[in-house]
Amino acid sequence: MHVVSLVDVSGKMHLALVLLLLTRLCSFALPELDSQEDALYALKLSLNASSKQLTNWNKYLVTPCTWSNVECDQNNNVVRVSLEFMGFTGSLTPRIGALKSLTTLSLQGNSITGDIPKEVGNLTSLVRLDLENNKLTGH
Repeated sequence: MHVVSLVDVSGKMHLALVLLLLTRLCSFALPELDSQEDALYALKLSLNASSKQLTNWNKYLVTPCTWSNVECDQNNNVVRVSLEFMGFTGSLTPRIGALKSLTTLSLQGNSITGDIPKEVGNLTSLVRLDLENNKLTGH
């Protein structure tokens, strides 16, 4: 009976070790998604979105690819954010620079103020940046 107990404990320890390893692997494999969610949510806050705007931008969802005005590629990387003519009055967050796969950022026709964050320079995949008809400055 004592041998069975050791086998049960050994099996449970093995399972716990496997689960721990899988958890660690997932945390390394998905940091981009966490970063994307955080960056987009920070953008929503910095733009002073009203309670009726971007209502499905929930940072606790698995992926922002289901959020309105956001498009992703087949690997769930955010590639397009389109927030034109929505009446935003805030500023651009530097955290926007975390969207490494972003190809299009369209924010024209709002009243966004302040500096264009230098972190926009981190968007190395960006091919279209539309900021016209805002009140932005840059250096």
